[in-house]
Amino acid sequence: MLAALESGKYKPNTLIDTHPGHIRVNGKTLLDPVNYHQLDVTGVLVKSSQVGTTKIALSLEHEAVYQTFVRLGLGDYTGVGFPGESTGVLPMKRRWSDIERANFAFGYGLSVTALQLAQAYSVFANAGIKKPVTLLKKNDAGEDGVRVIDEQLALQINSMLAEVTGPRGTAKAAQLDMYTAAGKTGTSHKVGARGYEAGKYMSFFAGFAPAKNPRIVTVVVVDDPKG
Repeated sequence: MLAALESGKYKPNTLIDTHPGHIRVNGKTLLDPVNYHQLDVTGVLVKSSQVGTTKIALSLEHEAVYQTFVRLGLGDYTGVGFPGESTGVLPMKRRWSDIERANFAFGYGLSVTALQLAQAYSVFANAGIKKPVTLLKKNDAGEDGVRVIDEQLALQINSMLAEVTGPRGTAKAAQLDMYTAAGKTGTSHKVGARGYEAGKYMSFFAGFAPAKNPRIVTVVVVDDPKG
């Protein structure tokens, strides 16, 4: 969504036609749980619409999405210095098929750690400034940081993420009584020796609170959720 806003082709209220609730890409069918018909770009994020995300992704240069992930710290060490930290996997190819571009945009074909996700969301919480990750509590809020996202675009994304915890979002339970919250749910199919495993998933929520003046970023990961 950030890459879409940066392209200048989209705004949060730009309408995307997701009818009839599925889309064929390179012989693969990508589905939404229901036919959402028309959604604006914010709605595509709020509803986790694969159809909407796919249409947006295929209208962008694949390099734009890749570089967005790079700027947010995916595919690289966070610099926290913890032994055994993984960089995750952020593949770069000379040629991408349309299905790879679509999958990549909604989070398949790459892997990340919970700490990388937290760092990425902290960029939005800091209005576009990426700060070092540390295991030590530091009181200097103005310490080192580099702007990697335009402030106004970061704030637009934050407003979109706040709607995810609203009445029409996928994370209504993340809205608190005393504080506003913003974030995003995610689900990925677990991979086994023979490919994706039936009924096996990783689920997460990543976000921050309060939504308009964030003080805390958190990531919750559930391995093989039930229910």
